[in-house]
Amino acid sequence: MSGRLAAWILAAVLLGTGGAKLLDQAAFGNALISVDLLPLLAARVLVLVLPWLEVVTAIALLRPTWRRAGSVLACGLSLGFVFYSVAGALLQRPANCGCLGSSRLVVGWTQHVIIAVAMVLAAILALRGSSLPAAGPLSPPV
Repeated sequence: MSGRLAAWILAAVLLGTGGAKLLDQAAFGNALISVDLLPLLAARVLVLVLPWLEVVTAIALLRPTWRRAGSVLACGLSLGFVFYSVAGALLQRPANCGCLGSSRLVVGWTQHVIIAVAMVLAAILALRGSSLPAAGPLSPPV
């Protein structure tokens, strides 16, 4: 039960952040560029890919048959967010990451790290609560 709840909460967070970034990609892009932690080309690619990856991951977390893959994706995304937040804190960059598009909600890097670590833990809990699909007649033996 707790794995499913963790998956649903994580899916809600990723749908919210991914949706906000899709609705205002310019604000997300400007925020990424202003933090100056990534090369310009990497930031531009991230602006195009990350929101969709968050939405797809959220959808996978909501579907029981896809939850395991969604949990793995969410763990990878969340670890990326941890590294990005720690780098921002260590390099003392402005904490406007554009997580929520043009939202005026700005929290410091310490809060970003805490949220990202909580997301990693939720992804691990969701992964532990997911089960492998049952083997079918065409599935190789495990």
